[in-house]
Amino acid sequence: MVGESTQIRLAGYFMMMLLCLPTWGRSEEAGGTPKVEPAPFEAGHPSELSSKSRLSDPWGRITSLSEVWESEYLVVLIVGTECPLARLYATRFVDIARQFNNRPCNFVMVDANVQDSLADLQRFIAANDLEVPVLKDLDQYFSDRLKAVRTPEAFILNPRGQVLYRGRVDDQYQVGIVRPQITREDLKVALNEILAGERVRTQNTPAQGCFIGRRPADNIRVDSIEADRNATYATEIAPILNRHCVRCHREGDIGPMSFVDYDEVTGWGETILEVIEDGRMPPWHASNPSGTFQNEQKMAPSEIETLRHWVDLGMPSGDLTKTPAIPIFADRWRLETPPDEILTMSTQSFKVPAHGVIDYQYYVVDPGWTEDRWIRATQVLPGNPRVVHHAIVFLRTPETQRFDGLGWLGGYVPGQTPSMLETHQARRVPAGSKLVFQMHYTPTGRSEEDQTQIGIWFADESKVKEEVLTGILLNQNFEIPPNTAEYRVEAALSGFPEGSRLLSLTPHMHVRGQSIRIWANDRSEDAGDSSVLDVPKYDFNWQHNYEFVKPIPLGSDSRISFEAKFNNSSSNPVNPDPNVFVRWGDQTWQEMAVVFVNFSTPRGSNFEWRPGSNQMGMSASLEKAQQCMERFDHDGDGFIQRREAPEAFAAFAFGKYDRNNDNRLSLEELWSQ
Repeated sequence: MVGESTQIRLAGYFMMMLLCLPTWGRSEEAGGTPKVEPAPFEAGHPSELSSKSRLSDPWGRITSLSEVWESEYLVVLIVGTECPLARLYATRFVDIARQFNNRPCNFVMVDANVQDSLADLQRFIAANDLEVPVLKDLDQYFSDRLKAVRTPEAFILNPRGQVLYRGRVDDQYQVGIVRPQITREDLKVALNEILAGERVRTQNTPAQGCFIGRRPADNIRVDSIEADRNATYATEIAPILNRHCVRCHREGDIGPMSFVDYDEVTGWGETILEVIEDGRMPPWHASNPSGTFQNEQKMAPSEIETLRHWVDLGMPSGDLTKTPAIPIFADRWRLETPPDEILTMSTQSFKVPAHGVIDYQYYVVDPGWTEDRWIRATQVLPGNPRVVHHAIVFLRTPETQRFDGLGWLGGYVPGQTPSMLETHQARRVPAGSKLVFQMHYTPTGRSEEDQTQIGIWFADESKVKEEVLTGILLNQNFEIPPNTAEYRVEAALSGFPEGSRLLSLTPHMHVRGQSIRIWANDRSEDAGDSSVLDVPKYDFNWQHNYEFVKPIPLGSDSRISFEAKFNNSSSNPVNPDPNVFVRWGDQTWQEMAVVFVNFSTPRGSNFEWRPGSNQMGMSASLEKAQQCMERFDHDGDGFIQRREAPEAFAAFAFGKYDRNNDNRLSLEELWSQ
């Protein structure tokens, strides 16, 4: 991640894919989901499949499979209108179809989800400009004969109805990771081998995605229902979802599917249970005892057991008239009052391409503040949550101002909610400061646009007794060897003003991050487990700001430290490449070891980080970096372009400092080296 030294670098990676896990379906005994049948296997003769399958086009016209299976081979992609991975691969599937346009094969998409209506399918086609036939599997006969489990899942059938290949389209988009490029085009490779008259060398690959939504009536165990009439959606399940899920999973919010009615929920029942049992939902990863953090999100073991029992019974509805009302949530600005000021990153939207890795985008906004401002709360509001991976807004103070932890102003990551500081607390923003929006976008498979905003709530300066600052605790000097299952990185931060209090901590690593533990004040062996935050199973999909119920006192002798562990081996299921050295870097396939430390200090303490602290222990180099930026940043955009740098430096040294290869140098790149 690239930005100012004092910003908080949050990242909420691909939230929309959190419900798309790589594990296979539950056993037939547990819920009826078909087991994965490895290719090759017989799906059925084309005439049989055509006569027995009930297929419809998106407008309700019953059609025959023979209408789309005119050539020798049939290439099928099982899709779902709300599955994030299915959305991504639908457009890629169309691209592959174009490449094989004049070959003896037909392409078709099939939606078997019980929760997807024909209207949903029409919107799905229009939104993604799908040029291949898309059919609705009305009774799931066709998908069942394919033994399909996930969306998306690809199949290649020969003229005899034999499945020669099943699995993923390619390996770029996976759960929790986006590779910078495709390393294996599995579906294309298999199809080329088949059309060349060769045996498919790799007949099965792991499909990742959401479970196909099944009909609950087909699975309900009546005898069990009679014995347990309370295990129903109306009485037991809806209240649990209202407490933990509906805030995000409702129409218009960031969850890719809605959980506000029985018909919709039952289509996602297997997937919901899977992500909960895996510990991915609700998103909370600290192991500290309950009550330590005021923003804790945990589902009680009894609630998980209730969900499991309900799914195993076949997801009975119960008396739907007794379903509790959906809670009322704010749609945009999440605090009790509207923001005092709203600032937009740019007058023009950023156009997000359909695919690929997008460089970080930066926007400088001048709010025109001629006096110091005291800020009690902020909320970064993405214009298009589907594409905003994370957004950071930090401050660029006037040239005469020191940084001193002021750089962080606000951030967005899926799943986090804004909070208001206490009446006597606020962040000070020096007069003349500018706001810098750092935007990280993730493609969705179609071209999109975004125009993110920040809402600002000002404090009553007369009531402010404590200034809130953000310190950054990091270690950039590491190199993780290839095929290393446990690599440790440590760092420490000290030198807090007397009377300070630790308010919250935000750890940040990338996909090789395995765990992190943080101590405050006492890390001696005699102290036992004195950690204030322990994340034993770090998940890059969720970047939590852990807010303490009781702030921890800090002083000049206080020391905050962390130990982070990284897994750069094949045992890490989201490792993009275990065979490479991994160093500090912005992108997901690189790594970071950072903890953002939010603390309050008595107003008027004139706090300065002392040399030797982690934050400003590099104070001399930071000062030099600032001086360099002031001297050569001629256009004032916060970066030194290659054309702005001295000729000799641009020719021989620029590349050394330009870590992300974007042909411009940020303050952080200058300072860190």
